[in-house]
Amino acid sequence: MKKGLLLAGLSICAATILGVTQAEATNTEGVINFKTSTDQTGELIKPDTEDEVITSEDGQSSTGLLRLQFVPNFNFLEQEIKVGPATYNPKMTTYQYADVAKPGDQAMPQFVQVTDSRGLNEGWTLDVHASEFASATNSLEFAQIEFVQGKLFNTVYDNISNRVSAFAGEATAKVSLDPAAKTRVLATKDNADASTTNGSQTSLVFNSGYDKEQSYGLTDLNPGVKFIKTNKDIPVAGEQYKSTITWTLTAGV
Repeated sequence: MKKGLLLAGLSICAATILGVTQAEATNTEGVINFKTSTDQTGELIKPDTEDEVITSEDGQSSTGLLRLQFVPNFNFLEQEIKVGPATYNPKMTTYQYADVAKPGDQAMPQFVQVTDSRGLNEGWTLDVHASEFASATNSLEFAQIEFVQGKLFNTVYDNISNRVSAFAGEATAKVSLDPAAKTRVLATKDNADASTTNGSQTSLVFNSGYDKEQSYGLTDLNPGVKFIKTNKDIPVAGEQYKSTITWTLTAGV
């Protein structure tokens, strides 16, 4: 009789233990909202890096959610006067690392950088034109700057060429001297989600051999950009010639 009671008790305990292993699932949720950024200036990022902040006084920038993070100056140095056509390359752009562990002036090829933090699936275009190179006494009416090399980078998208085109699909681009016929430097393919650069920075380095790890000299010249003097341009010795280069960034395509 005692054996029977003991077995019955064990059976009850086993049933109780098995009942505890049964479980039910339930759901919770995570929520986050985003609003337009209040940062209208941002930081300049070294091309082909995700977050290497640099600074440079060798160019200009604009402000806004869609902005020119950097557009360069071009210094073609002092040249000897030659009869007939001639081409000259600019010296490299000078920059500095924000990281104090990397002090001193650095050099790299000229580049442009566009930041898009609008939070929109909308494209953009970047155009450029320039005034004639002029001195105090005369101008070089036919001289032009030409971009003969280019390499695209983006802080998010590896295949940025699927989203953005350079030089309107051409291999090179001469900077227009006509404000009504600007030269297309960069443009997103369209306004679709698959072609926008929202939340990223796009750079075009005017040098097809650019390498972020390469150490460029401060006096090195950039073969990716040319100043073209025609045989009709007659410079005057001892005078400095300047051109105003205007970069226009426009929302939408």
